[in-house]
Amino acid sequence: MPERISEIVGTWSDVTVVLIRSRHRHGSPRRRLFVANVLPHMRWLMSAELTNVEQVLDLDPVAIAEGTKPDWLEERTSPVTLVCTNGKRDICCALEGRKLINAMEARGEVAWESTHLGGHRFAPTRLTLPDGRIYGGENGQNYRGATGLSRIQQAAESKMRALHGYEDLNCTEPEQIEPDQWRVSVEREHFHADVVVARRQRGLVMESCGKEPIEGEEYFAL
Repeated sequence: MPERISEIVGTWSDVTVVLIRSRHRHGSPRRRLFVANVLPHMRWLMSAELTNVEQVLDLDPVAIAEGTKPDWLEERTSPVTLVCTNGKRDICCALEGRKLINAMEARGEVAWESTHLGGHRFAPTRLTLPDGRIYGGENGQNYRGATGLSRIQQAAESKMRALHGYEDLNCTEPEQIEPDQWRVSVEREHFHADVVVARRQRGLVMESCGKEPIEGEEYFAL
């Protein structure tokens, strides 16, 4: 992406911009654009083929953050998978991410290489759109949470997903009940559960390949 456009896009708030590329691009000047809303109550995915990358600046980031679909894009019904291969952020993403894409293509699946998605210590990391779900670890199959949820909500949703196998769960805003505890209601049709999530300090963990382990905190459902 040209530097001028990168600088403008870099000022956008409340939206996340990720660069992608196809493993099978053939030097075409056209670029593929995806715009997604990953919030549980308003998920959608739009797409367009751009003849000029400056068309990205026609997007209204404020409207997108509010859930408005860009009217010049087409709605996409099939999901999209992104796999982080950003070696500048973490070499494990480049090494493990490409291995994952190779394995997916061998199964007939399609994925786009992407810049940093977060959670690089769980590389390879993949993101599915529009549900916004992040997977990592061995073969990129371990569920890490939904990007449209806070860390507290992710802990509650992951617990109920593991217990009941539901994938279309909604979470209420966390209600703090103790200094390090919150209550979250997790719901779907014909299902409701109140989950208590706690925060604690974790031990030393590897944050990135080749770097010293660091301390941090984690959230978990009781």
